[in-house]
Amino acid sequence: MKETDIIPEIKYSRAGSRTVMDTGPVSGMLMAQVLSSPYWCRPFFAGSLREVPSPTQALLWQSGDVYSFLLPLSISYSAWLEGSSEGLLLVTGVSDSREPVPGAVLAKGRDPYAIIRQAFKSAAELARIPTRRDKRLPGFAEYLGWCTWDAMEIWVDSRGIMDKLREFKEKDVPVRWILIDD
Repeated sequence: MKETDIIPEIKYSRAGSRTVMDTGPVSGMLMAQVLSSPYWCRPFFAGSLREVPSPTQALLWQSGDVYSFLLPLSISYSAWLEGSSEGLLLVTGVSDSREPVPGAVLAKGRDPYAIIRQAFKSAAELARIPTRRDKRLPGFAEYLGWCTWDAMEIWVDSRGIMDKLREFKEKDVPVRWILIDD
């Protein structure tokens, strides 16, 4: 395998199923992106496939000089990964579809960044949606903005927002836009 080789492979599954994934050899540490709330993922490091927690949204591992990245797809139904005594499972939600549909993209190569980009590109093509690189940024994104979530979480109110804006002004922080997120 050359440095630039990336092998995207589509894994098919049926709705409402638990499919053992053929990952090939896995050695060393695995990094999972695990859904920790309805809105956020957190990293989880595992030593084997059976340790991968549910619901894992993406999984990266290295075997020798080849990296692998497995991305479950939620096109026709939700899908996630989880470890078991059988190995790594692709678990899919229920839908009206009875036909096998793309359940995951597996990309392999020597550059972990490139395989992750390729997996997301393949997933976007399957779902017929543009990737971040294919979209044009709105004009306001050229400037520094502030989101209320990190400072206030669900306790957003006008007083807190105004206090923070005064603080930005006092500290000469050039915030040009605000995203109010609770």
